[in-house]
Amino acid sequence: MKTLATIAVTLGLAMTATAVQPPNVVLMVADDLGYGDLGCYGNPAVKTPNLDRMAAEGLRFTDFYANGPMCSPTRAALLTGRYQQRVGVTRVGDVLNPGEIVIAQRLREQAGYATGYFGKWHVSGHYHDESMRRERMPIDHGFDQFRGLMGGFIDFQNYLHDRGELDWWHNRELVPDDKGYATHILTDHAVDFIQSHSGQRPFFVVLAMPDIHFPWMTPDDPPYYQPGRRMVNFDSEHNRLGPHAGSDRLQAAVHRMIEETDLATGRILDTLRHLNVAENTLVFFVSDNGGIVSYQGRYEGQISNNGPLRGEKATLYEGGIRVPAIAWRPGTVPAGAVTHERGMTFDLFPTLLELAGLQIPAPDSPHALDGISLVSLLHQGIPLLDRPLFWGFGNQSAMRQGSWKFLQRGSAPPALFNLETDPGESRNLAEKYPERTTNMNAAWEHWKRDVSSARSDNR
Repeated sequence: MKTLATIAVTLGLAMTATAVQPPNVVLMVADDLGYGDLGCYGNPAVKTPNLDRMAAEGLRFTDFYANGPMCSPTRAALLTGRYQQRVGVTRVGDVLNPGEIVIAQRLREQAGYATGYFGKWHVSGHYHDESMRRERMPIDHGFDQFRGLMGGFIDFQNYLHDRGELDWWHNRELVPDDKGYATHILTDHAVDFIQSHSGQRPFFVVLAMPDIHFPWMTPDDPPYYQPGRRMVNFDSEHNRLGPHAGSDRLQAAVHRMIEETDLATGRILDTLRHLNVAENTLVFFVSDNGGIVSYQGRYEGQISNNGPLRGEKATLYEGGIRVPAIAWRPGTVPAGAVTHERGMTFDLFPTLLELAGLQIPAPDSPHALDGISLVSLLHQGIPLLDRPLFWGFGNQSAMRQGSWKFLQRGSAPPALFNLETDPGESRNLAEKYPERTTNMNAAWEHWKRDVSSARSDNR
């Protein structure tokens, strides 16, 4: 396996962040995909040839983090380049603060990008919240076109959410007549958008796939959610987790959903190659949080795979926040490279600004970013600044600095792990290194005060 540094020496430093025309960008965001769910991350049971090829032709991260252990916080950080605590989205279903600048706005207004969002939004409340209809759609945040769901999840065949109402939109209008598996339809629209704008002006596309979030369904399943009926966890007839939950078919269904994510990736990459724009397009694939290993104590081992990592979605153990991430741009991002640098979802905003030749806001700006650009890492293998990374979710707090991870869960004693020697977080070193534990806890408290001072009531 080639290291990024080795390949960078071969490539030299001739590559630059921008071309004559700014590069196209496709962000592919999977939902609840675990660290160990893909073949290129060591899973032998699931067939992911397109993502494996993407990794072989690009750069695979071993230490990339979601900003949160659940979807809405991470998506808010991705869109704004800021800690989600600053922008009002700390829980699932929170609403992005008015006035926040979303990456699509800058790319469209200042660099002339065509912008499209296809898939799950979920930073404007839940579908049934009236607040999401107050100019909180993707087209109100810089996207020229939107197709997808505003809430957290839908039936993959009839696009109903778990209260039995349609959540399938084109811009501001509900779309009742689409037919087909949701991921297929969304990929169709993303491909159409790319084809329509290729060669005319740079495009920025987000394909936020609903896989592998429940309801766990495959393209072979009939519609499951019913109009006007509220679905309930574990109900034998109306289980909102899908038709396979509780059966011996669940694991096979989840594996099929992972493979559908892979097929969608293949379609995007093939489209870019066919249009001869692959070399001027950055594709970045990432998951919004770690995978679900068990759901409320059930289905253990039948859902997602977080590899060697402890924990799962909704926790701040590594399994809840460390995610698969792959960057691909033939001829610019070194092929077959692996990096152990620590990236985070909010780094994508400043990365895209630099690629587009746009200015990154000054540190004293009201819209200062928390993320940093990954361009020099992606293109030249230059290590990132050794910065601390922070998480806060409910009564959980975490910080990573170098190989050290501080973790506090409610009233439990604090934990300290050395991830270099213990990536599974099995040995608590807090008592062995009390000063380090105290210092990291103090740093986290300082961070909390800083990001909390920027919050406002988003309801």
